[in-house]
Amino acid sequence: MTDFTTFLDQIPGVSAAPKDTERGVVEILGFAIIFAAIIIGVILVYTNGLGALFQVQYGMQANAGEQVMVAMAENIDSVVEQKAPKKQIELNLQAVSFGTLATSNYEVEVTDASDTTVGYTEFESQELQYRPENKLDYEVPETTFNYMAGAVIRQDDEHQYMVSEPPFTFTDTDAHLSLVELNGATASGGGSHASVLMSQTDHQMVNTPTSGDATVRIKIQTSRLKAQAWNQYFQQYVNDPGVDMVEKPQNSPISGVVAYEYTGESVVVQKTGIDVEVND
Repeated sequence: MTDFTTFLDQIPGVSAAPKDTERGVVEILGFAIIFAAIIIGVILVYTNGLGALFQVQYGMQANAGEQVMVAMAENIDSVVEQKAPKKQIELNLQAVSFGTLATSNYEVEVTDASDTTVGYTEFESQELQYRPENKLDYEVPETTFNYMAGAVIRQDDEHQYMVSEPPFTFTDTDAHLSLVELNGATASGGGSHASVLMSQTDHQMVNTPTSGDATVRIKIQTSRLKAQAWNQYFQQYVNDPGVDMVEKPQNSPISGVVAYEYTGESVVVQKTGIDVEVND
């Protein structure tokens, strides 16, 4: 009886196993791709200098850093929402600095329809910062990523924007703010890898339920560039005709102060303490 392998070999143009010539073609194609990549790198260096090649490499590092910090924010959100008691991620820190290198201040007040305060919190929170290192000192935009209060902000020299928004919701009828107070992390000791452990330390409701309209006033004090990113975030709601969000007089992003006020039928504000431990 003819087995299946022999049967395949009898069909014109079909073989049960690759022929030596087919292996040779694959090897040649692989060599061609690698050789082409080398040629492109040589051309890039020849026409634009070694700095151009480094700019490409640094840009790839920066984009990888963005993915890392967005994943970090998602893991912290899981702990805040009590989907998991703890989360741990591993980081490759080659040519990267990571740790808590800054703090910002937050002040949130909730009032009812009669302008009586029904909830208030003010706290200072640490920030996680991820920064690719420019070890060869070529001229490239210095990129940093900061996790603060649930948001991830990317800074490229003097340009900044949120790559991941905070866990806030503003609609035409209600608002929900989940504030994150970060504590405990320190800068990495300079190893090539680090383990980041995130765990919840406390959780509290900031305001009591209200009847009728409620207003929440938000004030953030941080660095100028990060304040501008927060300002852009709140401005999208100011420009939404269906959302009652207004800019407060003390709002001054250029001075590092962001201040906005929202009014709706319902406002819920909660605050969660997250402890972050960095181990090399």
